Amino acid sequence: MGAGAASIDAVGAAMAVGGLGVLDSEANSTQLPPLVFSVGGPLANRFTAVFNPVGRVGYGGLPFYYDPSVGGIRDGRTGAVLCVSSCFVVAKLQWGRRAVVLAWGLSGDDTRAAAAYVHYYGKELLEEFGNAAVVVRWSWRYYQSYKIGIDFYTIAKWP
Repeated sequence: MGAGAASIDAVGAAMAVGGLGVLDSEANSTQLPPLVFSVGGPLANRFTAVFNPVGRVGYGGLPFYYDPSVGGIRDGRTGAVLCVSSCFVVAKLQWGRRAVVLAWGLSGDDTRAAAAYVHYYGKELLEEFGNAAVVVRWSWRYYQSYKIGIDFYTIAKWP
């Protein structure tokens, strides 16, 4: 599920990780498949915002949220600001019989990095029993000034 026409790349990212590319405004919660990928942050993607609202703990106790007062991701369990750049949240939430995977970052590049993380490491998260989430810092891997890959560093996990 992608957020608005302005970030149509989020729909492509959802499709790249094995989901059906649908804009958030087109989503019909009664007709969603058993596994839903929602790519894009709660400011841009209304579907993500339902599960991971701005400024507070989310669905099922999801502790990682965007805090506009600091412009970063906060851990609701401790109140600590986890990061303010080059990071993202990936969460798997059980929603009735469905699993909803949220992938969003603080910027467009962060969200694309989150989609890449889901593609390469999402199986581990999907196999978790119940709700689970990670906050990940990422950076480009370079070779002779060329971007050749991405490095991921987990900075917080839930539960």
